Amino acid sequence: MRVPTRNWLGGDFFLMRLCKSVTPILYSTEYRMSIAPTKNPRINVTFEAVTAGLLAHLAHQEHKSLASLVKELTLKALEIREDFYLSKMAEKLDQKDVKTYSHGEVWK
Repeated sequence: MRVPTRNWLGGDFFLMRLCKSVTPILYSTEYRMSIAPTKNPRINVTFEAVTAGLLAHLAHQEHKSLASLVKELTLKALEIREDFYLSKMAEKLDQKDVKTYSHGEVWK
């Protein structure tokens, strides 16, 4: 059964469910995500053997599970991308010879 839905990013998804015993899967042009009966969605990632070994070694050193280390590194990478994007936006808005306002003037 295909049920069209919308995601929070505005993309179209199609919910696929063949029978009641099969976990539904969302298909999108951007990515595929399983809807598991858990609080947080699961995402499968495949690494090369060298990268997986390095991640496992780091997780062991930091006394964390591999999944929590990968989650932490992913969130940090998203923060860095967000900072980069916002700084590019600020550079576009930053112009010379523009009237500026002090904090006190703005909040009068």
